[in-house]
Amino acid sequence: MSLTIPFALSGLPFGARGTSFGDMGADDFSHGKPADTAQAASELVKFAGEESEVLQQGEGAIDKDAAPDLDSPAYYEYFCGQGIAEEVCIVFCGLRYITEQYIARQWTLQDVDMAEASLRTHNFGFTEYPFPKHLFLKFIAENAGYFPVRIEALREGSVVYPHTPVFQITAKDEYSSLITYLETVLLMAWYPSTVATLSRLSRAVIEDHYRESVDEDGRWTLEIRMHDFGFRGCTCVGQSMIEGAAHLLGFDGTDTLSAVSYAQYRLNNGQPMATSIPATKH
Repeated sequence: MSLTIPFALSGLPFGARGTSFGDMGADDFSHGKPADTAQAASELVKFAGEESEVLQQGEGAIDKDAAPDLDSPAYYEYFCGQGIAEEVCIVFCGLRYITEQYIARQWTLQDVDMAEASLRTHNFGFTEYPFPKHLFLKFIAENAGYFPVRIEALREGSVVYPHTPVFQITAKDEYSSLITYLETVLLMAWYPSTVATLSRLSRAVIEDHYRESVDEDGRWTLEIRMHDFGFRGCTCVGQSMIEGAAHLLGFDGTDTLSAVSYAQYRLNNGQPMATSIPATKH
């Protein structure tokens, strides 16, 4: 399996922001426009961690009109964010967690047997559901149990216009039918992307008012103006990690310690990027 999910931003640690996100000017930030409209992704990315063992550094944006450069016939799909409104940009993030947690794992013969048993009565009327068992057994034998797909994505934290392709998945030859088995879990990136987008929009509003009403010596408090207490409202620890990391693309303040640990040690080379205060309730 080949995964191309870049997340490092040269010279800008995860928590460093300056006036606004990354290299974006305040005007671009406030009006929700990427700094460079010639590219799909702007340079607001915060993640500065080294690449994971299963990730490769990618370059450039995804061209939805260009077929994958493969030596044999292949099938591929690309995915776009719809956005809140046409003029509101999307912050794309969270795909790395999904791929590392659920895609970049090895299937075993036991996994295949369990899947086959489950699907034997999953079709309407408790009849047998189609399952290409031979393909799963084939990639277990030929690809060490990893899904034989290529996933390419924009940088984690990229700001894009609605309908911009943010990632694509490709598979060759007979394996092409397996793409649909991964589509649902990959589309779960909508959630952290939505959190990051709302965080960015909130920061833009707060930042506008800060420029009008806060003295220079108090501007540092902007980073903690929207604090994350969301851990208690999450359905599981995993959700708190991905929503909390997405929030940290906009603000430093958080009490979601699961996200603090994940972002610091998985995404930022062990460097801290979040702050809080001692509080008995959080």
